[in-house]
Amino acid sequence: MKKFTIILCIMLLVCVSVFAGGSSEEVIEQKTASGSPAKGGTMVFATDQMLNSMFNPYEAGNAVDWAWLCLETLGYQNPGSTEWHLLLADSFEVDAETATATIKVKQGVTFHNGDTLDAYDVAFSIQAWNDFGRGATIGSPVSVTVVDDYTVQVKYDTFSLNITDWLMGCFIYSKETFEEHGVDWMLTNMVGTGPYMMTEFLPDVSITYERYDNYWNAYDYGPDNVEYLYISEPTTMLAAFLSGEVDFFKTTSAEVVEQLKAYGFEPQQMLGGTEFVHYAIPMTTIEDDPLSNRAVRQAIYMYGIDWDAYAYALLGDMGYHTDSIGAAGCPYYDESLEVSTLDRQKAIDLIAQAGYPDGFETTIYTDANNIASATILQSELGQLNIDADVEVLDSTILQEYMNGAQKAGGIITFNLGFGTAQMDRFNKFYSYKGAMAGCTTWSQEEKDLYDKASAALTQEEQNQYVYDYVKQYVQIDSDFWPVANAMTMIVYQNDISVSDDYFCGTRGMDPLAFTFVN
Repeated sequence: MKKFTIILCIMLLVCVSVFAGGSSEEVIEQKTASGSPAKGGTMVFATDQMLNSMFNPYEAGNAVDWAWLCLETLGYQNPGSTEWHLLLADSFEVDAETATATIKVKQGVTFHNGDTLDAYDVAFSIQAWNDFGRGATIGSPVSVTVVDDYTVQVKYDTFSLNITDWLMGCFIYSKETFEEHGVDWMLTNMVGTGPYMMTEFLPDVSITYERYDNYWNAYDYGPDNVEYLYISEPTTMLAAFLSGEVDFFKTTSAEVVEQLKAYGFEPQQMLGGTEFVHYAIPMTTIEDDPLSNRAVRQAIYMYGIDWDAYAYALLGDMGYHTDSIGAAGCPYYDESLEVSTLDRQKAIDLIAQAGYPDGFETTIYTDANNIASATILQSELGQLNIDADVEVLDSTILQEYMNGAQKAGGIITFNLGFGTAQMDRFNKFYSYKGAMAGCTTWSQEEKDLYDKASAALTQEEQNQYVYDYVKQYVQIDSDFWPVANAMTMIVYQNDISVSDDYFCGTRGMDPLAFTFVN
């Protein structure tokens, strides 16, 4: 019997934990490089992620950006690492033979309303994904069973290395709270186990938190209050920061970064965080459409577009192009994936050989957030005798084109976050089972490689299959065109100390990694 076991204690690490603070002694020692951490004060974060009613296990959405002070998970990752450490779990074991995860829940933890954390809360939080149509996000477990008050078993049809990623990053909610108040109440009230509790919520305006003095993992530093402000425009966010209204924000805007430098600030690349992947998807389900021809798609992707110039035009110094999916630092990534080269005449000749000597007409579908990418692509295609119109759609309609509810020929431009949990993103979006699968005709080679990656028993084996899958999907079949990756930068006021390991993957931030200094 092959057993993959994670039995990890919350260890004395140099870095602090995601969603938790570790012991105060270890954290203070880690933070003294930039001053002594102070206790008290109000710290203001700004976000461009909408502050909406996602305080319940039926919806996650943007909560991963701003709910981490209050809601906690079973485990966390450190920047740039695929290894999980335990938080609300005391142990986490995955039996490969039975495809079953056994979770021992940490005892002595209470929610902010006094409810005691137990196996029923964990089982409820996991089962909710299945019950409300989001089961695929966590691999569609076939059963979630409470074994005893502090033990939960989650069973799957088949084993996957993704089981740990699927479950460890789930927010844990109070089952009793839901039973007492119902979903409607939870749309505007957040109850968690974290070091801060929510005290006020103004939809798409602000969320206010205050220190929870009975937090299970005691600490003696950090602000007493934290406020999150929703600011959608990068320039408005910059102005709020420069005026002192905001203490911390993150950005992917090259213009904002340049202005910050002009004012004497030094933005830093966010460690282990999400990179926003800008991409184009040729829609291949219309049989007679030129883009349904693999030779045409491959000619355009491999030779027809100056991808480096595209990335710079779109994102400036903040962006880069890779002939891969996701960040260049993903576990499967290898520099040998970088094979495209600009040769427009070769592309034109290959397109002519495929049956289009005079080029062809097509449409680029995009939403309001990706118009710049669409117009750059339009210009690049024009140099290949491809006349492309740009059609701007509501994001909901655009999603219907991606999932196949709307059938058309053409190209979709969009962007999506991609973090350290690589297979999580492939499962959700970049596979024939994902949310963007409906606009693509999938080859058997693509399906086979993806299935092998999903069924791999070791990380090394999975990395190789993902590598082969990306080559087939992007470079050979050219069903997906990576455009550019936007690095995320952070900036904070000079009276704030930030832990070097403040951010871990796509799972949220460590709420105790940010302190004012004396």
